[in-house]
Amino acid sequence: MDASGPAVRLRLATLADCAHLAVLNRQLIDAERHRNTMDVPALDARMRGWLLNDYRAIVAERGKGFVGYVLARRDDDGLYLRQLYVIAGERRRGLGRGLVEAIEADAPDALRLRLDVLVGNAAALIFWRSIGFLDYAIALDRAANVSAAPAPLPSAP
Repeated sequence: MDASGPAVRLRLATLADCAHLAVLNRQLIDAERHRNTMDVPALDARMRGWLLNDYRAIVAERGKGFVGYVLARRDDDGLYLRQLYVIAGERRRGLGRGLVEAIEADAPDALRLRLDVLVGNAAALIFWRSIGFLDYAIALDRAANVSAAPAPLPSAP
């Protein structure tokens, strides 16, 4: 990670960090243009619930400020990375990679890491592919009650 200015410190998040994590989570939602409409207090409550249960987060601090975080949980497939966010002024310095490495080190026996990326988030797709993630699946959804003609079924050969 870039050494300009105060050093970046990575540490395991605690419940006392939830308010800061909620603000960063809202920034992540806005940056990736996610359709989540939760406000910061609701995101704080959700983050608390996650940290009290299956999730662990690692925060990145520079000086007294939060500059990024990663949130993940163990599951049957290994380690699911739910959120990763680095503030705009700290990007492209290795911090995202460092956060992924730190959460992976926190679960050394995980055989697989997986995550979801919104298809319109080109910058995130470039980042994840640059650190070794490969395209695996595409999830599709549509709004309820949308009338559309079903696609024709392929004919048998």
